[in-house]
Amino acid sequence: MSSFIVEIFTNYSRVIIFLHVMSAVLLVGSLFFIRFLFAPVLDKIEQDDIRYEAYLNLIKYFFLFITIVMIALVAFSIFMSVGLGLKFGDQTTYTVTHTKKIVWLMMILIFIAMYVKYRGAKRAMSSGVIVEVHENIILIVKYLIPANFILSCISVYFGIIIRGF
Repeated sequence: MSSFIVEIFTNYSRVIIFLHVMSAVLLVGSLFFIRFLFAPVLDKIEQDDIRYEAYLNLIKYFFLFITIVMIALVAFSIFMSVGLGLKFGDQTTYTVTHTKKIVWLMMILIFIAMYVKYRGAKRAMSSGVIVEVHENIILIVKYLIPANFILSCISVYFGIIIRGF
């Protein structure tokens, strides 16, 4: 299996690296967009039910988008890791690669927590418990998304270190 990945990476290395970088840009950009550009606009909506419904729709489409981006990032990371032979590289590269995997694990756990909170907010919205909707949305938008934004920036920095720049 690894020889197949190495062969594909050898033939399409520029395309795989480009798609990996573009996926990282989309991840970081979408997190930044939701927290710092879109959330302040939604906060200006005066009616709670309309504002929370807009937040829930935004988060729903965000999860669809981000799931595709994260799957692509992981797939391209596997191709790059095996294709570049990072397992057999120097100790620093090996350590940074594993540290980046730990950062990714934390990001995935935060995304799972975000999804659980989203589902809770959606249930609360359907049953009319606005306070619970508000608490879940605040947790997602003001804490969990910025946490993943910071972790994704750290992951991008580790990626630059791994590539040797």
